[in-house]
Amino acid sequence: KVVDSSKGEVENQYNGLGFRVALTRPEEKIEYLCDLSRDYYNLLERTVNGETESFIYDNNVVSMSKSGNNYYYLQDELGSPMYLTGTDGIAVSSYAFDDFGRNIDPFTGKIKEASHKHAYTTDGNIIQPFAFTGYQEDEVSGLKFAQARFYSAEYGRFVAEDYVKGFIETPETQNRYEYCWNNPKLLIDKNGKFPSFSEITREIAHYVMANPAAVDITQNGYADAAYDKVDFFEDKNGDKATGVYHTKFDCWQQYFGYNDLYDFGFGLGTSMNRAKFEFSSQDENGKAKNYILWGWKGDYLNLGAGGEFGIYEEQIDIMGKKHYKVNKNLALPMAIHIVDSSGNVIIDYKPNNPQWWITGFNSNYQRMKAGDLNMRFTVDFSSRHDLYEGFINTDKYIRMKAQGKWSVDPNNKYILSFTWEGDKCID
Repeated sequence: KVVDSSKGEVENQYNGLGFRVALTRPEEKIEYLCDLSRDYYNLLERTVNGETESFIYDNNVVSMSKSGNNYYYLQDELGSPMYLTGTDGIAVSSYAFDDFGRNIDPFTGKIKEASHKHAYTTDGNIIQPFAFTGYQEDEVSGLKFAQARFYSAEYGRFVAEDYVKGFIETPETQNRYEYCWNNPKLLIDKNGKFPSFSEITREIAHYVMANPAAVDITQNGYADAAYDKVDFFEDKNGDKATGVYHTKFDCWQQYFGYNDLYDFGFGLGTSMNRAKFEFSSQDENGKAKNYILWGWKGDYLNLGAGGEFGIYEEQIDIMGKKHYKVNKNLALPMAIHIVDSSGNVIIDYKPNNPQWWITGFNSNYQRMKAGDLNMRFTVDFSSRHDLYEGFINTDKYIRMKAQGKWSVDPNNKYILSFTWEGDKCID
């Protein structure tokens, strides 16, 4: 609840999953219908005092329908709206923001006073909800709704602690209130939890790694010898190139393991979602050990759309931070199946031998968004009942099995499959 002596009060209501479902003021009630599979860019409908607005998305919001009229968004590289146009292409509203999201008069370039009503309001009622980087504006508090918490553009800070701690190795990430590590030109925080790089840096990565020449070489197998040197192999159809690649069992990545910092690096230049499932088990000596099943799906630049899943053993590094090492003795039979939102099969891979890390990349599908990839990962614990018991007794597995995201093979209880849809990380 927010109370302002001059602007009145507003009360926000949330569902059990943390999504905002309503906002109530004495003079109006706003109800929200959200896509629960997305952490951000998820507002499907907004009903203001009985009048419904609906929104259509691509990567970001594309259009709004209201009172029988359609409006279209033009955005900058950070995802902030610049113009709202009608069907005739003429702008009906224009917007501007400074580096940290303060509202600017688009005609004068001057910062608007906090008491100044926005150019896209009519009699105090916002006719469209989106502002800086796609956040939703709250007129009473002057804050911007960033899903997990609220953001103050005036101070360039969030008003609540970050859900995600930073990295010890990079002290500037340890401040749990600052916005995008004070680098708002290159970073955006779409859900109020963790910064990601804007489309600017991703375009740079695509220019360097996924330019037309690099993609052509990958698709046609011209660099298979070079890929072999770095432990990738092409899944050929006889002698014919397919553009589909996997990593070898004894790849060089086994010497480095994995941690959260790598995920940050992955997100620098591409669209990626991750899924993490931690669990514990006892070894043959009765000693408890911690493990993780860690998966990814998204755009792998010149390698194309794809995904991965691996099993790792937890260790604590010299700085007291979790790092997950590779133990090839943990290898289990695995399979991955990936389709796009239209049902096109991108990867269907079930190797004959157990894997500690299973991967699949299809260079024929370029610039795919992670949220448009639907992945099914299957793992067979038949040879490791100890790992199976530890895994199925975790709260996350039990909860997600009840949701239908984890399923059990009807003929073998040790074979489990995870279905991963939508644009959502699972931490």
